[in-house]
Amino acid sequence: MTKRKSSVSSMKVVALTLLFLTSIAAGWREWGADRDNYIQAYWGIVEGSDLIEKMFFAKDPLFLLIVSACAFFSQDPKFSFVFICLLSLYSKYYAFHRILSGRIAIFAILYIIFIAPGLEFAAMRAGLAIGFLMITVASEGEKFKKALFGMLAILAHTSLAPAVLITHPTAQRFLKRFPASYIAITIAIATGTPAILSAFPKWAYYEESQGTLFSLATPILVLVPFFLIFHTNIASNQSNKDVPDRKLTETCREICLLMVSLSFGITLIIPTASTRFLEIAWSIMLPIAIKNKRYAGLVTLLLVLVYLNLARLTWQSAIDPSLTS
Repeated sequence: MTKRKSSVSSMKVVALTLLFLTSIAAGWREWGADRDNYIQAYWGIVEGSDLIEKMFFAKDPLFLLIVSACAFFSQDPKFSFVFICLLSLYSKYYAFHRILSGRIAIFAILYIIFIAPGLEFAAMRAGLAIGFLMITVASEGEKFKKALFGMLAILAHTSLAPAVLITHPTAQRFLKRFPASYIAITIAIATGTPAILSAFPKWAYYEESQGTLFSLATPILVLVPFFLIFHTNIASNQSNKDVPDRKLTETCREICLLMVSLSFGITLIIPTASTRFLEIAWSIMLPIAIKNKRYAGLVTLLLVLVYLNLARLTWQSAIDPSLTS
């Protein structure tokens, strides 16, 4: 028993070390996808004349709060970005280190290689929000903690609101009772989004960047590991006694299915938002596949992520200084 505890502790140290080094690498770099926009947002917050102007650049309240607090200690944007990346990665560790135990190191390595390039290295606000969502999901039975981190997830990135909502038991019961709601949500998003966004000045930008039918391939691909990871766990006619923490698995399944539905609905309108919903889904699918030892689903998920990282140039932009946007 002592030897096993020592091994688990060693794996946790390995995970923490790798996550720390990745936070430094992601926050300290001076290139990469969306880096210039984050720099612009930082100085807009620091030099903004009033709260409205600062919020315009920040987009999300928690990003405004963190940058403003970090600016008291250092007005180097890298300081704020490293801190945000630390919060983002360590929140994911905090959410699953007890559930995954010694396998937390496997999760850390796979997350850093396959998911972090598209989040912490490119969209740190979304990465932080997903970390808080993971804590929300893992806090089943702890109402205050679940509500706190659910709120923080939304404050960090408003796109997390549907995922946080689905963690509520009432929402889960409704979707289980009316599974056709997922189809209704997809249709509603597809038909209603243009009408809503057309009221905003930036809609012209989204009109120019609309997706094609080929864009539907991405959510379709993500459905394959989804079914391999969750179908045998929950949707089968088995007793499911072999699935540890069944409630956690069920909640994660509902979140992922909702995110894929939202992705399908919006992918032809705003491909970037579609990808954000899928990032939420595969960030949650990874630890669940490891936790429940769904290795076929895990391998399939990693293959899908290899393809998407290559297609989106996320690996290249994370390490190539010439790719800055």
